[in-house]
Amino acid sequence: MPRALPRRLAALALAGVTLAGLTACATADPAPEPTPTTDVAEPPLFDSDEEALAAAVEAYEAYSVTSTAVGYEGGAQPERLSDLVTPDLYSQVEAEFEALHDAGLHIEGAATVSGGELAQYSPEQSPIVSVYFCRDISATRVVDSDGNDVTPEGRQIVQPILAHFEAGEPRQLLVSEIERWSDDSFC
Repeated sequence: MPRALPRRLAALALAGVTLAGLTACATADPAPEPTPTTDVAEPPLFDSDEEALAAAVEAYEAYSVTSTAVGYEGGAQPERLSDLVTPDLYSQVEAEFEALHDAGLHIEGAATVSGGELAQYSPEQSPIVSVYFCRDISATRVVDSDGNDVTPEGRQIVQPILAHFEAGEPRQLLVSEIERWSDDSFC
């Protein structure tokens, strides 16, 4: 019988280890079941470069008309631009119009925009659309509160610009940046 004791101890030890293993499994949280993904790839904002360019031109024209109105009114109510531009650009133009207002100035006339040549349409990147324009400011003047023309001398009348656009809601473009383009030959 001396052999039965070691076997019993071995069986008890094995049972204890097995029971401990089962207990550990029973107290663990069950593995979560994977949830089916319903993410469907968003279709591109535009089906072609031509559509992207047309939308960018439309967005820039809306910005230009509204910006002209705000400038004509001496920088009053720049918030009219908030639905046409990104928040970062809005902060910039708001500060510019506040400075115009604080100086007692307003803009007379309107800039014209021509060109509209697609520089980039890339739905996966930011900005998604970039367009070259020519901005002609020859018909604009800066006027002070006494009606004096204080338009800066020697300003560049025709300005090549590169406008960048981000996707807005619902499926519209917002102007995100306007920079002077270094290539004067474009205009």
